[in-house]
Amino acid sequence: DYRLIDDHDATVLVSENLSEKELRSEHSGLFRVLSAESSTVKNIEKLEGAKLYNWIIEEFNIRGCLATEIVARKIVNLAGNDSWRIINEIEKVAAYRESGEVTIQDIDLLVNSKTDPSIFNLIDAMAAKNRSRSLELLYQELKLGRDPYYILTMVLYQLRNLLMVKDMRARGYGQVEIAKRTRISPFVVRKILNTIDLFSQEELTRNYNQILNLDVGFKKGTLNLEDSLYILFAAF
Repeated sequence: DYRLIDDHDATVLVSENLSEKELRSEHSGLFRVLSAESSTVKNIEKLEGAKLYNWIIEEFNIRGCLATEIVARKIVNLAGNDSWRIINEIEKVAAYRESGEVTIQDIDLLVNSKTDPSIFNLIDAMAAKNRSRSLELLYQELKLGRDPYYILTMVLYQLRNLLMVKDMRARGYGQVEIAKRTRISPFVVRKILNTIDLFSQEELTRNYNQILNLDVGFKKGTLNLEDSLYILFAAF
């Protein structure tokens, strides 16, 4: 209907669980477009096995971290082979580790086997500057036994994303280019852009440095992390 075969600038993404034979039979018109000599076709399968492990290791390398196949297997065991989920877990672990070798202990600390929407609701409330909702959700998370350090790493990860997106937008980049350059999922970039004007650059930087100080204080054993999280969320 849209004469895609004549539009050499069009890129079509087709997500399909049919075999080639079934596709030919049930969607013959679409298949003719996809298989035309003028089309450049790339068949992209889900990564599995060694290819998936190697991809995870390479993504850690890009972020200045070293990861073994054992670490990659652990992430897959916890997150499945959902590449969006995995890349976000890699970002989070790499931000925590900063450089050097990623350990199984890092994965156990930061990667949950079950994606619990409540933690994302907490982060979203924080990003929207909904202070009362943030404190309410923080109380619920801690009452249910959520590791305070896991909450801290999620907040640190979100603030890092807020800083990058705000900086990129100030440089004149649009949503698509921001997602491409920061490697943050387009969905997350869109959500951040909807709330980013609530924060000044100075405010984000100050909060980010405050969280880094909490991280250091917790590791040194000089502060109570639960109390510090309440103070942090009350200040947003």
